[in-house]
Amino acid sequence: MRHARNRVRRVVVPPAVGSVGVLVALVAVVSSGSAVTGLGIPPASRLVRGVAAPAPVPAVAVTVAPQQQTIARGQAANYTVTFGAGGGFSGTVTPSTGVLPTGVTARWSLTSVRVTPAAPVIVTLTLSAATSARPGSSSITVRATGHPDAGGTVTGTASLGLNVSAAMSGSFTLAASPAALPVVQGGSGSATVMVARSNFPAPIPLSVKGLPAGATASFAPAPVAGTSSVLTVWAGAATPVGSWSLVVSGTATGRSSSTTVQLTVLRPAPLTVTGNVPSPLAPGLAAQPVDLVLGNPNPVPVDVRALTVTVTGTSAGAACDASNFTVRQYTGAYPLRLAAGGTASLEALGVSADRRPQLQFLDKPAVNQDGCKGVTVFLAYSGTAGGS
Repeated sequence: MRHARNRVRRVVVPPAVGSVGVLVALVAVVSSGSAVTGLGIPPASRLVRGVAAPAPVPAVAVTVAPQQQTIARGQAANYTVTFGAGGGFSGTVTPSTGVLPTGVTARWSLTSVRVTPAAPVIVTLTLSAATSARPGSSSITVRATGHPDAGGTVTGTASLGLNVSAAMSGSFTLAASPAALPVVQGGSGSATVMVARSNFPAPIPLSVKGLPAGATASFAPAPVAGTSSVLTVWAGAATPVGSWSLVVSGTATGRSSSTTVQLTVLRPAPLTVTGNVPSPLAPGLAAQPVDLVLGNPNPVPVDVRALTVTVTGTSAGAACDASNFTVRQYTGAYPLRLAAGGTASLEALGVSADRRPQLQFLDKPAVNQDGCKGVTVFLAYSGTAGGS
């Protein structure tokens, strides 16, 4: 009977290519005729090699608080936006928003910030809804465009929610000063319409009802975006004399208010006009300005128009008639505003001498004008104040 003998086989494993190690001698005891298996030697491809860790990638992190807000049309909401540095980012960051809902505008408290790993930067984003903004909910993208000091561009984003409600939360009221407005036929008068606003930024169109026949009115500015507008009423020359209660109304985005102005139309008293020629007249000399003095006997301010000066004769009669003189009429602007019961010269009203009426003694070589020596020239004046 033959006995099997144990045999010792020495196996030498070569080192893997590129690996660091020492030849390892493994000794396995196997039975005669058996294969050497299960030695647990990993293939070369499974040996761990030393690999450098990847470099951090610069980034900008964006956070928004609160995430969701609701405002009425005409209002605004503030969001706190925080920009943080990631991956060792250091550089400038420009904030912006994506597409905004119709009628919504964005404003940043800072348009450029510097961000470093040391601390985040906080800015305020204000979203304002116009009175014409479309109601509804929207998701808006907040974007941070970063420019690292080392060069290049990185972008970070976040989202916020905005709900615009259809209702306007504010209100306004109207008042007039003076509340009583007298005018003369053919003249005009003004009152100030004051607007008291309570969280109501919208422009307000104004209207007036109750005007008598032949009267018209306007507002300036119109619509009123601030706190006041001037109502001016013109009475026609044929507007009836009497009193009317005018209703001034304003309506905007579902809000309205009104006030009244008591209009009184008066028949105008005639304007008084006098004049003075400061220098003597002589043939061939330049025309001399006539400084008219205007008087308003009415208890309300009047607008003066249509001033005229006419030569009616002289103290010499036929020996020096009106044909020896000529008048160039007033060329200044109209109307000239006279205060109630007031008197003012053209000079006091700011009319320059060259725009006043001009009186000239004509030089007539073929006519004996000796009869005009030392005469007094008679002048007639006229003008209209309102409908007079």
